[in-house]
Amino acid sequence: MAIKVELTTFFKKNLTLMLKRGKKEKKFTDVLELLIENIEQGVEPHLLLPNKYKLHKMSGQYSGFWDCHIENDWILIYSLDQGVLRLVRTCSHSDFMHKTRK
Repeated sequence: MAIKVELTTFFKKNLTLMLKRGKKEKKFTDVLELLIENIEQGVEPHLLLPNKYKLHKMSGQYSGFWDCHIENDWILIYSLDQGVLRLVRTCSHSDFMHKTRK
């Protein structure tokens, strides 16, 4: 199954900010490529990434989304629905907590 990847405007802004902070784009692309490859192979959503990425479902206002850790303080939030991998957000934990409390 071919996967369509959608990037939200908010995600694009988040990624630009994280790269300006010195995060390595290669680490992000490695995670994205692994996600796409495993989705296309039919791997179950909760097994898409190795344990080191701390993949888990989210709750609250992000219920239905998935969260993984590109690095210890760099997270990726995405949804997966009917062959569409939608990248919603990428940020630090403090960015995430600050934005979601407002």
